[in-house]
Amino acid sequence: MTHVCIGFASNNKVVKVVELLSERYLTVTQIQPNEQEGVRFTGQMMSKTVGLYAARIVAASKMDKDIVLVGPPQMQMNKTTMEFMIDFPGPLEDIFHS
Repeated sequence: MTHVCIGFASNNKVVKVVELLSERYLTVTQIQPNEQEGVRFTGQMMSKTVGLYAARIVAASKMDKDIVLVGPPQMQMNKTTMEFMIDFPGPLEDIFHS
């Protein structure tokens, strides 16, 4: 696994550590809410020899249980530039905090 990014989210009740891990070499350029109250990741694959076929959100304490799993219908990739977008549908409770 490769660490792509790490961050923190908090509200007045809880602090969450957020890690983005990948088995592929990639760069995440943006993480933002999407129209379905979920989350959208955009980025670029670092190699033209591999692509993306699935992505999931899991809790660190239950890595074998998917909170959300997405496949090709929720993913787009430009094979020329290797830029990608992954949309996790929502609502995902408490995923973003200001």
